[in-house]
Amino acid sequence: MLISNQFPTEEYAKLSVALPNTKSDKFEAYVHISPIGDKDIMVVGKRKPLLNSNSKSDVKRLQKYQEQFKEYQDKYKM
Repeated sequence: MLISNQFPTEEYAKLSVALPNTKSDKFEAYVHISPIGDKDIMVVGKRKPLLNSNSKSDVKRLQKYQEQFKEYQDKYKM
Protein backbone atom coordinates (compact mmCIF):
# COMPACT_ATOMS: atom_id res chain seq x y z
CA MET A 1 0.00 0.00 0.00
CA LEU A 2 1.36 3.42 -0.92
CA ILE A 3 0.97 6.07 1.74
CA SER A 4 2.49 9.53 1.73
CA ASN A 5 4.94 10.47 4.46
CA GLN A 6 2.84 13.32 5.87
CA PHE A 7 1.68 11.94 9.21
CA PRO A 8 3.48 11.58 12.56
CA THR A 9 5.64 8.49 12.99
CA GLU A 10 3.42 7.22 15.79
CA GLU A 11 0.45 7.04 13.41
CA TYR A 12 2.35 4.75 11.01
CA ALA A 13 3.41 2.53 13.91
CA LYS A 14 -0.19 2.38 15.14
CA LEU A 15 -1.44 1.43 11.66
CA SER A 16 1.24 -1.26 11.33
CA VAL A 17 -0.17 -2.91 14.47
CA ALA A 18 -3.84 -2.38 13.57
CA LEU A 19 -3.37 -3.71 10.01
CA PRO A 20 -0.97 -6.66 10.38
CA ASN A 21 -1.90 -8.17 6.99
CA THR A 22 -1.26 -4.93 5.11
CA LYS A 23 2.12 -4.30 3.53
CA SER A 24 3.49 -0.77 3.37
CA ASP A 25 7.00 0.64 3.36
CA LYS A 26 5.80 3.19 5.93
CA PHE A 27 5.23 0.40 8.45
CA GLU A 28 8.97 0.44 9.21
CA ALA A 29 11.12 3.05 10.94
CA TYR A 30 12.73 4.11 7.65
CA VAL A 31 12.80 3.33 3.93
CA HIS A 32 15.55 3.27 1.33
CA ILE A 33 15.04 5.81 -1.44
CA SER A 34 16.80 6.85 -4.63
CA PRO A 35 19.73 9.00 -3.50
CA ILE A 36 19.20 12.73 -3.04
CA GLY A 37 22.76 13.99 -2.89
CA ASP A 38 24.42 11.60 -0.45
CA LYS A 39 21.18 10.82 1.42
CA ASP A 40 19.47 7.50 0.62
CA ILE A 41 17.24 6.81 3.63
CA MET A 42 14.00 8.55 4.53
CA VAL A 43 12.90 8.27 8.14
CA VAL A 44 9.16 7.56 8.29
CA GLY A 45 7.03 10.35 9.68
CA LYS A 46 6.26 14.00 9.18
CA ARG A 47 9.27 16.31 9.44
CA LYS A 48 11.79 13.50 9.80
CA PRO A 49 15.22 13.71 8.17
CA LEU A 50 16.85 12.11 5.19
CA LEU A 51 19.94 10.17 6.25
CA ASN A 52 22.97 8.56 4.68
CA SER A 53 23.09 4.78 5.17
CA ASN A 54 26.88 4.79 4.74
CA SER A 55 27.52 7.37 7.45
CA LYS A 56 28.66 6.05 10.83
CA SER A 57 26.94 8.92 12.62
CA ASP A 58 23.67 8.24 10.81
CA VAL A 59 23.75 4.55 11.81
CA LYS A 60 23.33 5.62 15.44
CA ARG A 61 20.45 7.90 14.48
CA LEU A 62 18.80 5.07 12.52
CA GLN A 63 19.01 2.84 15.56
CA LYS A 64 17.31 5.53 17.63
CA TYR A 65 14.48 5.82 15.08
CA GLN A 66 14.08 2.02 14.96
CA GLU A 67 13.85 1.81 18.74
CA GLN A 68 11.32 4.65 18.86
CA PHE A 69 9.18 3.02 16.15
CA LYS A 70 9.17 -0.28 18.06
CA GLU A 71 8.18 1.53 21.26
CA TYR A 72 5.24 3.08 19.44
CA GLN A 73 4.23 -0.34 18.08
CA ASP A 74 4.48 -1.91 21.53
CA LYS A 75 2.24 0.83 22.90
CA TYR A 76 -0.59 -0.25 20.55
CA LYS A 77 -0.21 -4.03 20.73
CA MET A 78 -2.90 -5.75 22.74
